[in-house]
Amino acid sequence: MKSVGNGAQSKALGAVQMETSTDGRFVTLKTDGNDVGRFYAIWLRHNCQCPGCRQRFSGQKLVRPADLATSYSVQWAGVDPDDRLVYIDWNEEDHRSEFPVSFLRHSVHTPAERRRVTSTPSGGVGWLPTVNFEEILQPPGRLRWLQMIAEVGVVLLRGVPTDAAMVRLVAELVAPVQHTIYGETWDVLADPKPINVAYSTAELDFHMDLSYYESPPGIQFLHCVRFDDCVKGGESVFVDAWYVAEMLRATYPEYFNTLTRVPATFQKIHFDREYPVYMRYFNRSPILKTFGKENIGLHHDVNCYTCRPRPKSLRVGLIIRPIAIA
Repeated sequence: MKSVGNGAQSKALGAVQMETSTDGRFVTLKTDGNDVGRFYAIWLRHNCQCPGCRQRFSGQKLVRPADLATSYSVQWAGVDPDDRLVYIDWNEEDHRSEFPVSFLRHSVHTPAERRRVTSTPSGGVGWLPTVNFEEILQPPGRLRWLQMIAEVGVVLLRGVPTDAAMVRLVAELVAPVQHTIYGETWDVLADPKPINVAYSTAELDFHMDLSYYESPPGIQFLHCVRFDDCVKGGESVFVDAWYVAEMLRATYPEYFNTLTRVPATFQKIHFDREYPVYMRYFNRSPILKTFGKENIGLHHDVNCYTCRPRPKSLRVGLIIRPIAIA
C-alpha cells in the first residue's frame, strides 16, 4: 500500500491518485490525473466505511455523530491499488477510516455535478427517452428505466398490453400505489358531468396533479388503452419545469425571488361527488426552493401560465397511442 501525507503531495497509484491539502482539511481524489472530487476531512470521518463505523449489510451508521470530534484533519492517507480502497488516519483520534474508491466517486457533489443532475438532460429540450415494456421485466432494463425517470422526469414506455390492469402492474414495479381521492387507479374519460376538468373534452394547460396533498405522488402513469382515429386532439404535452425556472430566474429575477419566498396555499374542496372532499393546506411552502446559489427545487404546482409567449422549445408533445405508458 502506498501512502500520501500532508503538504499537498500526490503520488500515482495505478490509475488512482490522492492529494491532501497542507492543513489536512480536505483530500482530492484523482484518477488518471483528473480530479474526481474534493472531500472535506470532517465529511470523510462522518462517512467512514470501515466495519466499525458502517454495518456491512444494512449500510447504516454504527457511530453516533455526537461521539465524534467537532473538526478533523488528515494525519496520513494511503491507497491500496489492488482493493481500490482509500485509508485515512486522523490527528484527532486513533482511528483508521477506509473508503472504497467507488464510494467516493459516487459521493461527488461539486457545483458542476449538481448542475448536471438538475438540468436539462443530454438529449436536449424536446427529447423524450423511450423504453420497451419487455425490457423493464428484467432487473437490468428496470434499473435503466428507473434511472431515466430519475434523471429526465418522463419516459415513454412502449409495447404495454392494453389490459386496463397493466398500469397498476407497471407502477408496482417501482413502489406501492398511493391511494387518492380518485382511488388507486382510474379511467380518464369524458363525462357530461365531470367531477374534474380532466374528465371532459376541455383542453388542459400545464399543471401538476394532486398538489394539495401533503405528499403528492412522486411518479404518475398514463396508460393509453384506446385512441380512435376519429379523435381530434388528445396530445399529451410535457414541460421541463427546471428549465422554465432557470429561464425565469435569468429573465425575471424579481418574480423568481418572490416564488422562493412567498408560501402558497393549495386546496381541493368538492362536496358534490360520491366521496366529498375538503383538503386545504395553508402557506405550505414556496413554489420554488433554492439550494445554495445555483440549484433549484420544485415544489407543488409549477406552471407556465405566466411565461407568455411560451417557447415551443420548452415543450415536448406526443400522441400516446395504445400499448404505451408515459
